Amino acid sequence: MSENKVIDGLIYSKELEQYVDIKEWLQHIMSLANSTQEWNFDLKWTSCSDSEGNRHYEPYIKVYTSQQAREITQLLNDEGFEAAIDLYEDEDGDDDYGRTIIRKIWSVRLLGIKLNEVINIKN
Repeated sequence: MSENKVIDGLIYSKELEQYVDIKEWLQHIMSLANSTQEWNFDLKWTSCSDSEGNRHYEPYIKVYTSQQAREITQLLNDEGFEAAIDLYEDEDGDDDYGRTIIRKIWSVRLLGIKLNEVINIKN
């Protein structure tokens, strides 16, 4: 699989064999992600910057469990979209016995998508 790449607001759709608007492409991905689940997943954005201060935004799909992350990633990859499971862990204080609570936050990254602005997608 080749990595997704946005050029002048367009991205290549393997399904259509042509370049399409990135917003339409993201809407299609969210339709696929929400088509087989009882959950309604949301498209979220990570704000990133490089060492020179250049900023960009990267989309991801917020899921709730590792199983959902695996299923959505597999579905998107099977449809020709480059996606990967992402896990973010953080400390959420201590429990009543002094043990550290670690939160696991699962998501599906849409690889190679770097945009200058956030695109609002309606579910």
